[in-house]
Amino acid sequence: MAYRPLLCAVLVWGLLYGPTVGEDPAVDDCGCFTKHPQEKFCSSEAAFKGRALSVFTLSAAPAIRIRPLLIRDPSSVFRKRRSFLLPSPQLSDQQPMTRKTMKYKFHVDEVFKGDILPDSEINVDVHEYMSGCSSSFSINQTYLVTGELDAHGVVHNGVCDWSGCWNSDVSLYQKISLKSGGYSCDVKICHHDSECPGDTDTCVWPKGAVGTCFARHAKCHMSAKFKKAVWTAFPSRIDSCLQNIPVAKYHE
Repeated sequence: MAYRPLLCAVLVWGLLYGPTVGEDPAVDDCGCFTKHPQEKFCSSEAAFKGRALSVFTLSAAPAIRIRPLLIRDPSSVFRKRRSFLLPSPQLSDQQPMTRKTMKYKFHVDEVFKGDILPDSEINVDVHEYMSGCSSSFSINQTYLVTGELDAHGVVHNGVCDWSGCWNSDVSLYQKISLKSGGYSCDVKICHHDSECPGDTDTCVWPKGAVGTCFARHAKCHMSAKFKKAVWTAFPSRIDSCLQNIPVAKYHE
């Protein structure tokens, strides 16, 4: 089988495209709850655009044998694995064990959130869990990176954090929202109508393929005109996205 090399690879498949048919609609393959990028941005302590300069790997536990479930492009650092015998990172009641830690150095191009200096170098720690899930960044490629910022100025990027190749994974509307501070954290995004009935500061995120369009081309914000939270978007972009959804998936 031939593999097409990925020029800018990062493990975000389950996070960007959501669950597939037959899976739990709220959880992806790595045990991460499906969330709108605006939610991920608001829950992160740091968010920046930067270029990966180098990586150093530290083993944190004896090697274990994990049967690969999905491997894309073995020529790059992009790899996705999962063990059915071990807890997934976010759903376990206990702190998940890490198999190894990848210590990346990034050059920071732009800062969207957090106490980070533009045009500086910053360390980003990525932990691979025993389940085999982790983020992986290709050297010399530019990414959006989010995560927790510790007291030493190190960003800890988890598998459930929002990360993506800046040129291909981050949409134009997402870039504008990040650059302009357009992702409001004073509103709440609900995943079900019954989750926040009647609340004026909430937006209900559609499910399935429609929700994917809203993730890439829409954001929730408080409308001064309507006195409540509403979705706002690039009409042409989201209309084009919705028109490309097969009828069978539109009402999932």
